[in-house]
Amino acid sequence: MKMKLLFSIVLTGLLIAAVHLPITFAEDYTTWGLPEGAKARLGKGRITGDIVYSPDGARLAVASSIGIWIYDAATGEELDLLIGHTGYVLSIAFSPDGLTLASASSDGTVLLWKIRSDGSLPVEPKGKQLTRWGFMKSTEVFQNYPNPFNPETWIPYQLAAPADVTLTIYASDGPVVRTLTLGQKPVGIYRSKSRAAHWDGKNQRGEPVASGVYFYTLTTDDFSATRKMLIRK
Repeated sequence: MKMKLLFSIVLTGLLIAAVHLPITFAEDYTTWGLPEGAKARLGKGRITGDIVYSPDGARLAVASSIGIWIYDAATGEELDLLIGHTGYVLSIAFSPDGLTLASASSDGTVLLWKIRSDGSLPVEPKGKQLTRWGFMKSTEVFQNYPNPFNPETWIPYQLAAPADVTLTIYASDGPVVRTLTLGQKPVGIYRSKSRAAHWDGKNQRGEPVASGVYFYTLTTDDFSATRKMLIRK
């Protein structure tokens, strides 16, 4: 009889632990495995762009693969998740008065979000998009930067449709110097250093090329355009 009673008590304790431990763990997930000095782990999804403070320092906005996370900057509390883009969020910025948040995405759109000033909720109404600025109308390749350069440069472009992208670099007299296979890319703007095509100034054999004029051609399934650049050493 005593053994049965003891077994019943132990089983009840295990069931209670099974119910409550996951809740405790879920509440503390933001602090798991943090490096020394870090306060919390923010958000869910992959960070894909900017992390910015509101002008008053009260809120923190984080661009991610699933939207824009808004946090209380003092406590790290998740205040809201702004969802409206169909691609990764790349850039975000508050207006000087802190009442508007602008976001740009790999889907080629810019959204404006109205921010409440009373601090009770970050967005009013939740998920309100004030405006949407158009999708990419054409695929283009832009001037590299810096230009002239030494030893590396970035080549920005934009895609109006998903495409396999290749960048080919030519010497001024015609031979191919380097071919960069960028792979399948979604619709979007590839201007920042983290997204633009990068050339380290070396040929296919990994040797630095000489000073002079070079040409680069961006190619997709239905697009090809060439621009000129200059290496100056």
